[in-house]
Amino acid sequence: MRRKIKVRKKKRWMKELLKKKKSKFMHKNLLQELLLSAPADYENYLCMNKETFMNLLGMTTPLIQKMDTKLRDSISACERFSSTLRFLATGQTFQELMFTTAISPPSLGGIVMDTCSAICTVLKEYINILKTTNEWLEVARAFERTWQFPHCIGAIDGKHVQMKKPIGSGSYYFNYKHTFSIVLMAVVNTHCEFMMADVGANGRVADGVFANTKFGKKTKKKKLRNEMQEHLDVEDENDKKVNEENERKISIELNKLPPKILRVLCARHGTKEITELLAQSSL
Repeated sequence: MRRKIKVRKKKRWMKELLKKKKSKFMHKNLLQELLLSAPADYENYLCMNKETFMNLLGMTTPLIQKMDTKLRDSISACERFSSTLRFLATGQTFQELMFTTAISPPSLGGIVMDTCSAICTVLKEYINILKTTNEWLEVARAFERTWQFPHCIGAIDGKHVQMKKPIGSGSYYFNYKHTFSIVLMAVVNTHCEFMMADVGANGRVADGVFANTKFGKKTKKKKLRNEMQEHLDVEDENDKKVNEENERKISIELNKLPPKILRVLCARHGTKEITELLAQSSL
């Protein structure tokens, strides 16, 4: 009886599709074409303009650039960075992203993690919790000037970032939307600039997310709260005096008006000052 010999299939170093990086439909060439012919589509594709892209690329290149070898050239920093931005912007799977980037899914998995880590490293200095009372008071004044919202030191919001259930986690990450997630929470000022960003709280926590963040813990400190309250009380007292002075000036000006005009103003506005003046005029 003859023994059957199994013929091993020849393994390929990479798929033929991934070798054709010079195709005009591939990621790098597509970006160049969009930049030249349709700048608006370029911004839509990466969710940022060219200047921002180049600035971030320059900051992250030393951390994500790899060395070329005799066997093959490494994936450039530009391709790594743009592929990561596309992944973050669309949420595509690595398998789907492979067809536009010409990078294999296993490589994309490592690239996205390394690039995200590099972005956090170079941008962490741009997001700082304010440290002094005067800085917080300036934010509060800006909210009152811009949005007529007094005593507000930040706008806060959160988002559930959906994920696959971690092994052995039970219902720890299960949220009210009936999915598994971690919570991304941020605080911004009047210009929508981030003052704090926190990620990692389990999705099961609903109202307690803010209290567990560094920002939430700092707001509980009595020293900061008391100092801010003292300054805000002084400002409220000053505002009250200014309003009283303005009301007095208005009353003086209204006293100079003829009774008929006062009657019209009262009918339209019905302000307390005008009503008092009408009563004094015995009309």
